[in-house]
This record gives sequence, structure tokens and C-alpha cells, in this order.
Amino acid sequence: MPPAVQDEIALAYGMNTPVLIFVEEGVKLSGFNNNFGTHLMFDRKNLYNHQFLEKAIRALHDLRIIVQDLPDVAAVHGMTECYAEYVNHLVELKHVGEDFTWQYSTSRKLVFTHSSKRGFPTTAWALVPPLSTASLDSLPNLEKKFTVDSSTRNIKIVTQVDHQSPERYEAIIRFDPPPEAGDFVEYTSSITSRRLNPVWLDERPQERLFHLANGEFACADGLVIIYKVKKFVIEFRFDAKYELQRKDLHPFVAAYTSSIDYEVDSELARMEIREEKFGGALVLRMVVESPLPGHLYGVAWNPKQRPA
Repeated sequence: MPPAVQDEIALAYGMNTPVLIFVEEGVKLSGFNNNFGTHLMFDRKNLYNHQFLEKAIRALHDLRIIVQDLPDVAAVHGMTECYAEYVNHLVELKHVGEDFTWQYSTSRKLVFTHSSKRGFPTTAWALVPPLSTASLDSLPNLEKKFTVDSSTRNIKIVTQVDHQSPERYEAIIRFDPPPEAGDFVEYTSSITSRRLNPVWLDERPQERLFHLANGEFACADGLVIIYKVKKFVIEFRFDAKYELQRKDLHPFVAAYTSSIDYEVDSELARMEIREEKFGGALVLRMVVESPLPGHLYGVAWNPKQRPA
């Protein structure tokens, strides 16, 4: 490695500037320290090898996430006022009485980089609503609740509900007093409804399937990232009495507009995915740093046969 390149790397390290180095096979990295940055070896004859390309794309993506300024990233995706230090999202199928119900809980910490007086749209909906039946149609309406866990200046959440049904919730939330630059709000939202996904196979709409690389699935759920997030954790819990197995769950990451557009396998590969059992309940936990805005992080599965 030429001394001038070594000096340039050391200068970047001293200025706390992230470095990604592509090094041709045969170049001696004398004096190079991995603390200075990330390096990726390549063979000039095999530049189009798919394994190398996957590593290169992943390394470039990770570097881009690191070097982009948080307000700049938010501006690209339309959220100029804030970013999230963390988002923790729980999708849970709970046993209630003789049936089951869905409960989603989301905790997040929003940090404001600019003052904000506008309302934030919040929506929850069933990606696959179950078929209408007399027993399902008579169930209570969807329930939604917001709780402020911590904030600067005792900031409260004010909600204006535009639509609320067993399968969908649309509202505008505003913060009072309006946040200023440097303010933060930690809050939890929870939603409960039996109709957020089919529970049993006979509730599945025949015409609606998710076509993924691992097969076709009647159910899929997760969270679409809409602004810059530093750390994202999504967890799925299925009650022990539902008797779902790990092999039945298929994690995925996909670009999302009005539906799943295409899967992003390289993003799924970045995630730490862990399966656990708690009291017989099946828990699938997925963790990723700097998830991609405009993408759905979730799990697909097929509902079980209704017990006799």
C-alpha cells in the first residue's frame, strides 16, 4: 500500500470519518489497522462473482447508513422534523376465552431536529382481513391507545380519529406543546382487534396470497418504516395454545407501497433473528440497525386448521 494512501486513511480516522477500502488481492496492507475502517478484498478476474457482489453491496449500504446525516436522511423520505432513536414493535396472538385476538404494541423515542406544529398521520390496518362471518362481525370494534412514557417539557399526545373499524384505524396525532429542536417524546401505542389477521384457515380469503421466495402465504404482518430509525426491534409472539412451530414462520423484508413490491434479501441478511419459547409461546425476534424507510419488515405464515 502506498504511504500516501496510508496517510489518507489515518487522516480520515483522525477526523472520525468512516472509511471503506476495496483492496485488490496481492496488495500488502502493511501497517493497516481495522480500527481505521472496513476493507474488502477483491480479485480483478472475479468482480462479477455473486458472493463478492453481495458483500460489496452490503458494505456500501452499511457505509451509506453511517455517513448520512440523520436530518438529511429524514428529508429524503419526507420526515424533516424528527428521527427515532429506537422503534420496538410487538405483534402478539393472545388466547382470550375460547378464542384468540391480535394485539400490537409499539414503543418509540422520537427526537426532534426542528420545531414541529403539524400532525403526524398514524394508520394501522389488516394486511389480510379475515372473511366476514356472523361471529366475527359481531365482535367489538378495534381499540387503540397512546401513552406518553417520557418527554421533555411534559409533552402530551392529542389524537384526531378519522376512521376506526375492526380492520383499520386512521388518525392524526399532534404533540402539545409543539416540540422544538432538541425535544424528544417516548410513547407507546397499542392496538387490539380480532380481525387484524385470519386466525383459522377457514377465515382465509382464497384470492389473497403473498407470493414470497419461500412460497405462498395467506398471512403476513409487520411494520413499514416511515422515517429514519437508529435501532429497530420487531417481535412476533404466538400463544402456546395456538401450537404454531418455528418452521411455520418465514421472516422477510420487502419494498412496500400499497402492497409487497419485491423482497430485499440483503436487508434480511443484516438482521439478527432469534427464535425462543416462553411458557410454550413461540417468540420470533428480529433486530436491525438503521432499517430502510419505505420497507416492510415482517413475517409470513399460514393459519392453522380450526380445531374440531
